[in-house]
Amino acid sequence: MSIISNTPFTFKLGWNQTRSKPEQKFEFSDGDGDQNFIKVIVGLGNVGKKFDGTRHNIGFEIIGEFAKAEDFPKFTENKKFFGSTSEKFANGKKIILLKPNTLMNLSGKSIQAIKDFYNLSAKDITVIHDELDFEFGKVKLKLGGEGKSSHNGIRDIASKIGSTDFKRIRFGIKNEDLEKIPTEKFVLAKFNKQEQVELKKLTRVSTSLI
Repeated sequence: MSIISNTPFTFKLGWNQTRSKPEQKFEFSDGDGDQNFIKVIVGLGNVGKKFDGTRHNIGFEIIGEFAKAEDFPKFTENKKFFGSTSEKFANGKKIILLKPNTLMNLSGKSIQAIKDFYNLSAKDITVIHDELDFEFGKVKLKLGGEGKSSHNGIRDIASKIGSTDFKRIRFGIKNEDLEKIPTEKFVLAKFNKQEQVELKKLTRVSTSLI
């Protein structure tokens, strides 16, 4: 499946639905005909054991699953880009996976560094992140453009690179608990037991959008 289509892609999975692992196809083609040699895929999260399995770290989980499915080498620290990277060539393109090691809300520092180093456009970048505006189970591909995000990491990226034209894979994390506890505690909490049952399935579906 190509990451690019003319309309946003939305996937919603109910608790009792089953779905086989989506076919992985490593294709990159921009709708505007862009054929840049390098593509960057970013998974957002916070570094540290205490953040593993938390809602805010779903970007790390999805990019890690994608790396395994597509046989990328192990992520290694890349101080130049303020994060960890893994890369390979596919379909005549250099694909770089990036996990920023900045705090979530300062993710733009890492994306700006890699964008400037390779002289990329925002359209060469795809960012995977948690989405508070969507219920858990909803995954949507946004092709960039106008519209402000409530996600502080996304805001920082847009501010640092001066554009909102990067692509976003938005993974819904909202549930009824959001109304009971402060937002900052909710996003840093681990997925509940019911959500964890569906998590691997939804993570695989998310990788099919890359």
